[in-house]
Amino acid sequence: MIQELVCTRCGRKFDPNQIQTVCTSCAGTLFATYDLERVKSKISKDSLKERLATMWRYREVLPVNDERNIVTLGEGYTPILKAEKLGERIKLRSLLVKDDGIIPTCTFKARGQSATISKAKELGIVRLH
Repeated sequence: MIQELVCTRCGRKFDPNQIQTVCTSCAGTLFATYDLERVKSKISKDSLKERLATMWRYREVLPVNDERNIVTLGEGYTPILKAEKLGERIKLRSLLVKDDGIIPTCTFKARGQSATISKAKELGIVRLH
């Protein structure tokens, strides 16, 4: 559950349930904050295991309050693979890569778009450019 949006430049705070793009004072980027102690008291590693294998299993730390607003193609929960040969080549002991090529859109950008479109829906936005 998102608490507020905080400008990363000037620190001004905004209501996450109002349509926002950037800080109205300095055009800075708005950062979502969450009550992590509250989240911690509501979920556990075991409860996460029972949820669908998508990014929305972590919905308490995503910007959508009402699950009915979630728009998804099943993004997230992609495998992390060892890239041993590449790691050796660039002199890294352990190199891991996230395989987002298996997401329906074949891009890591799908997670951000799912969150953005879902929050837009929740805010009543019906058209995005």
